[in-house]
Amino acid sequence: MAYKGPKAVGVPELKTSFPKTLFRYRPANSQYMQEELERIVNKTELFFSSMAAMNDPFEGNPVLIQTKPIEVRKWLRNFYSYPEYRGMTVTGLTAAELVAKTRCTLRDAKRMCSDNLKNVQMLEKTTQKHIENTKSNSCMVCTNLDPTCVLMWSHYSQGHAGYCFELKKLSDNYIKGQAVPIGVDYVEQRSTLSTIDILNMIANSRHGDNRISDEKSAIKTTGALLWEKSQAWAYEQEYRFVDLIDHKPGYRKLQNYKLSKIILGLRCSTETEHTIRTVVGSRLPIVKAQIASDTYSIEIPLP
Repeated sequence: MAYKGPKAVGVPELKTSFPKTLFRYRPANSQYMQEELERIVNKTELFFSSMAAMNDPFEGNPVLIQTKPIEVRKWLRNFYSYPEYRGMTVTGLTAAELVAKTRCTLRDAKRMCSDNLKNVQMLEKTTQKHIENTKSNSCMVCTNLDPTCVLMWSHYSQGHAGYCFELKKLSDNYIKGQAVPIGVDYVEQRSTLSTIDILNMIANSRHGDNRISDEKSAIKTTGALLWEKSQAWAYEQEYRFVDLIDHKPGYRKLQNYKLSKIILGLRCSTETEHTIRTVVGSRLPIVKAQIASDTYSIEIPLP
């Protein structure tokens, strides 16, 4: 699946339509099971977790290379050549706001709002910090394309004792800033990013001005941090809804999808099934996965 990267803090335009159906595997032993069921059934809401909570240590962990200081300074000079950006940092803070936020001196704050050598050196040192901020400020919910994946049931649905949400697409309409499903790019080699790549990503997300940032570089960098994983994970066929605007983990309403069915795992207990049926009532079909008669596969019966 090819990565369809976002521009700035959303996806202003997509060349392809969204998947018609997505699935989210869930365990039955979570203390939040009851709340999660009520939220998705009654309000079409799913919990968006911080990327920092993902289970892959390589998530958002590209290979970093330092750009020559002269190139970073050249980038900054272009940034500050436009009057509207003078007196602020690449992230959009003014000197006064920096003093209030970091308690640095006004002199140091003004230095951080310029293309002087010390600011160049500081940017080189804080590249990793900007990456960590992007990860911690990005909240997401993960879905996939296949409700019959044995490994997905094993890894994310409590060894087949949990359940799976089926989500049906309502439309391909997109509102800027809205979280929409974007396919993960599974790669053999980790992406290599430079200081300039990080600066382009920051400037693009804060200002959306192609005069000061290379949009292709910004998209590549955001994709490498948020939608790229090792080929070893390709069995997941993952699509992510990512919220880059609201930085706090929590429930968000899905705008383009609705819950259409709940699939019970092969080992789903009668107690878990009772809990699900109590919340759902007669509003949605509930089916139980079955072992295929003669293959290592799972079948989902019709309602």
